[in-house]
Amino acid sequence: MKIFWALGFFVMLTSGNSYSQVRDTILLVPEGKFLQTDHLTDYNGKYDFIRIKDGTETIIGGLEDNFFISGKGKEKQGLRICNIIFGTNSILDSGLCNLSGLKPIYHKSIQTTKTLNLNFSDKKISGEIQLKDSSKKEIINFATSVSLFDSYYEDIIAKSLKLRKGIFFKFPEYIYERGGIVWSLGEILGNENKFTESGFKVVEWTIKFYETNNKSEIVRTTIYKINEKNREILLREYITSNGRVLMRKKLI
Repeated sequence: MKIFWALGFFVMLTSGNSYSQVRDTILLVPEGKFLQTDHLTDYNGKYDFIRIKDGTETIIGGLEDNFFISGKGKEKQGLRICNIIFGTNSILDSGLCNLSGLKPIYHKSIQTTKTLNLNFSDKKISGEIQLKDSSKKEIINFATSVSLFDSYYEDIIAKSLKLRKGIFFKFPEYIYERGGIVWSLGEILGNENKFTESGFKVVEWTIKFYETNNKSEIVRTTIYKINEKNREILLREYITSNGRVLMRKKLI
């Protein structure tokens, strides 16, 4: 698929108030050419989840994130496996995609309360959900008018963007808990020279994602701090109506 440049409204809604700005906005779609997936490499990262309340930081969980690339040329695939602890919940996630354009193939998630299996085929998502306390399965058959990214690969999308200040973009993704198709907006704010906690100098880029609901209201803002050299996520921050949560890289 191709990347389309569209002159449209980049709408942000905060605290019940809205404002709009006319922007040149890039539409990202699976298999599009704008994502620089050639910058991706195998990696392993460990992070703490930190809740911020009244200026106090509290560790509430952790993430071990693994990414593996296999195959050659157009046959390259990316496999992401994550072990997540968040409060009393634990999740083992795995997802496979075609590396070029991050076109999703499958997503499997074993969670404290349920097991989720998704298969992606162009504009169709199929699969099932098995609740731990029920013998019944929920069957998923979801069709869309546009191919969707797997929301599990949001971080990989952020790591693959062309790092150019002032770029605005939007992309469709599948989030079962949100009822299916979700549109996220984004912008690349720029870069600055920083030092990591371990004392290394890096060029750090700031990227923001805005997840919207069906009323085009922003329900989640995600802020990424990314190392220009290796596209490593140094810090990720979630902002919702429930507060702020940081994902901060552990020092090894």
